[in-house]
Amino acid sequence: MNRTSKTKLAGILVVFFGLLSGTVSQATPKPPEPEQAAAEINRLLHEVWSGAFTNAAPRASESAFFRRLSIDLRGVIPYPDELDQFLNDRARNKVGKWSDWFLQTPDHAEFQAEIWEHTLIGRKGNTDGLDRGSFRTWLRKNFLANTPYNKLAREVLLSAGLPENDPAVNFYLRYEAKPEDMAGKVARVFLGTRIECAQCHDHPYADVKREEFFGFAAFFARTQRYRDYDRAGGNSRRYGIRSRSSGEITMPPMKKGHRPMKIPPMYFGVRYDRPENYSPLDPIAKPKTGASKLDKKKMESKMMMARKGAKVTNYGASTRRKNLVKWLTSEKNKYFARSLVNRVWARFLGKGFVNPIDDFSEDSKIILPAVLDYLTRDFVDSGYDLKRLQKIIVLTGAYRQQAVQGVPGGIVPGEEHDLFTTIPIRPLEPEVLVRSVLRATGMEDPHPENNARQVKSYVQKAEREFVRRFGVDETEKRTEFQGTVLQVLLLFNGEFTSSKAPASRPYHASYQKKYPGNLDVVLHGIVPSRHVDQLFLVTLGRLPSAAERSAFSRHAMSARDDAKRQSALADIHWALLNSAEFLHSS
Repeated sequence: MNRTSKTKLAGILVVFFGLLSGTVSQATPKPPEPEQAAAEINRLLHEVWSGAFTNAAPRASESAFFRRLSIDLRGVIPYPDELDQFLNDRARNKVGKWSDWFLQTPDHAEFQAEIWEHTLIGRKGNTDGLDRGSFRTWLRKNFLANTPYNKLAREVLLSAGLPENDPAVNFYLRYEAKPEDMAGKVARVFLGTRIECAQCHDHPYADVKREEFFGFAAFFARTQRYRDYDRAGGNSRRYGIRSRSSGEITMPPMKKGHRPMKIPPMYFGVRYDRPENYSPLDPIAKPKTGASKLDKKKMESKMMMARKGAKVTNYGASTRRKNLVKWLTSEKNKYFARSLVNRVWARFLGKGFVNPIDDFSEDSKIILPAVLDYLTRDFVDSGYDLKRLQKIIVLTGAYRQQAVQGVPGGIVPGEEHDLFTTIPIRPLEPEVLVRSVLRATGMEDPHPENNARQVKSYVQKAEREFVRRFGVDETEKRTEFQGTVLQVLLLFNGEFTSSKAPASRPYHASYQKKYPGNLDVVLHGIVPSRHVDQLFLVTLGRLPSAAERSAFSRHAMSARDDAKRQSALADIHWALLNSAEFLHSS
């Protein structure tokens, strides 16, 4: 190779490696391991706590923490053998290890599907064509696969067709695809902000105008619920979702004599960031030379709205929703990820960084903004990984703290807000209570290989019936529901309990039946001297104190025969099931 060729080759290599190094330097940095992220959050927390001259609550006991972890990640209390394994696990990273295991279980996917079904379409309420079963199944599959949150949101918001082909359309079917209803729901769920009151008047607190509300609703003006006559005949109750090629939204006048106004699609949320950070999805037209004064005025009005984020060009079928979703799920729209992080944090800690969790605004008081910002950045950098986000939160010191009654997050003296220096004691949600009663009374078969579908189907029906009978407001927060074991057992009295229970003990004796729920199942394989311990483990997830063991053992051992001893154990079991400790997560 001559000198000229070598010189050219050297030049090419310099350029190549220069480009390569540039590519590497511009690559998205890999997010830290969850343990490292949790450690950084702990550093931020302690920095604030020390500056506020306040201390975090002591750590929860390992038993209480494991019960909390099982309830929050799987939606049910743990089995005694799981608790035993956790307590005897000497690994330094055992919390991370058990969190990983819980997060990979079908129970976690089912629990997440339940949470998001309630978030998206509510616990109660049905409309023509709504198929809750297919929607829950679709959600479960996505959570089992750990579908990224931004992809999940896109699939919900861009859904079309019949539920049997695209179960995500149930989101639109639940609200009959009404533009105003969809605007309010999408803003609450995916942006964490309330805009409904701007439907009638400018928002009194947030910077949301009527035009912006109807501009946001205009993205759904061409989304239509339709009845499927083709396959089911003239009396069809099958409904689907489709997009029309035309259709506008009209803003009613505020005063008599004024005309309704057609409002173009508008991104009200652009106020959360600088407009130039949002690249336009469509070109903004300019007034043509020679246009009439009226045309120029209309175009200038549109251009003014475009500077606020409005999309003013004409849209074909479904293009409006596509443009909305592109803007909404963009990394530049920080409120999309931020509102999700706030929502998930609130589920685990009992309160969000912003409260209520769906009321972000420019004037919102943010608790520990540095922690919220860090978690949001990590969530986006991880590819919107929901399981990772949950693992990071449960690894933090804030989540490991002892729960305290009546102190929602730790009050700082002289201030109105809290700093998450403790966790509030929270009542179990109705569905969690149902599953936990089934497990604690032996009514749940831990290995239902032969009838898994039937058991799951019954539990889901029982949960829905429980909610229907005893009522849960759609707007209730997790800490506001108050259910009782008596209500659950009343529900099961016809199907799962004995109809021959003595009249003097109509409820707490009647939960015992040979199969699937009785003390024989709960105490199977346990020596009599450990019966009291087992009842505590299966209900409260802990061993009794010395005083509790002594008192309850005396009560059980004082029985003169096996039948009376069984009755005494049932009394103990019933007392534990009705205790505040069982009915709450602490």
